Amino acid sequence: MPTITLRRVEGEEDVDVFLAIRRAIDPEHMPTRAAYREHIQAPGRIDLIAELGREPVGTGFVERHGDDPSGPEGWVSVRVLSEFRRRGVGSALFEAISEHARRDGRRALTMSVQESDRDSIGYLTRRGFVEMMRLQESVLDLAAASSTWAPPPGVALVPLDAELEAAVFAAAVEIARDIPSAHGVRIDSIDQWRRDELSARALRECCFAAVADGEVVGYATLIAGAEGEGLHAMTGVRREWRRRGIALALKQAQIEAAKAEGLHRLRTANAVQNPMLAVNRRLGYQKDVVWLHLRGPLLDGEAT
Repeated sequence: MPTITLRRVEGEEDVDVFLAIRRAIDPEHMPTRAAYREHIQAPGRIDLIAELGREPVGTGFVERHGDDPSGPEGWVSVRVLSEFRRRGVGSALFEAISEHARRDGRRALTMSVQESDRDSIGYLTRRGFVEMMRLQESVLDLAAASSTWAPPPGVALVPLDAELEAAVFAAAVEIARDIPSAHGVRIDSIDQWRRDELSARALRECCFAAVADGEVVGYATLIAGAEGEGLHAMTGVRREWRRRGIALALKQAQIEAAKAEGLHRLRTANAVQNPMLAVNRRLGYQKDVVWLHLRGPLLDGEAT
């Protein structure tokens, strides 16, 4: 049997290989090159390419969990081309990733898998992973979008510019406490928040704050996805201002701005118990894939 070798992603040629494998496995959900170059800067991250013989057949990475960067979990992805599975490639990637995560102080791993991917779910459950949360992905075809929602009286929607960032960050910290998650969403700093939602990929023309009496009561951010696609990074409203149509109005403003920017599609993902799913339905978003978030132990090299 050909030897399995692992190597770190280092130069641009490695980036090409990593993205080509991801594209072959799941072209609908692979990161753009710009997004990937941004992702690899995450704290505690390592990116690996697996080769069987000399043929690249799999990828993997681990980083500190974005919902709780100072917590005990690593966020992991392992992908192997279907024709090269069941040869130990996935296990080799998991073992190397586990060792890196252990050195970085992580004590567990979390991974997302499509509900329809029974092979991956079986592989993970046999190794002690358990389901923690389900996310519903939703997609809006902007050409078919026809809803019209205005903010309630006394609430104005304004561009989320640099002068508003500190006030929006304060709202984001409060809003994050109520986001359905397997272990709670935590924002440690304004720098972390900017990195997650207002990086170079943020579509600033499509980011808005809801303001009432000079106070930020909600906000919505959008980042660039695949060509012609925008990804909802966050839509949130402060607790005492909910159920007044502010989230609907914020997303409506994003829909109109996205059309003006020439986008064709918007994509979002929410925990299945998140009330934002009802907002999405009212705006015409259609259900797409369901993702399972599974949590499990680090692999120690003797796992089978």
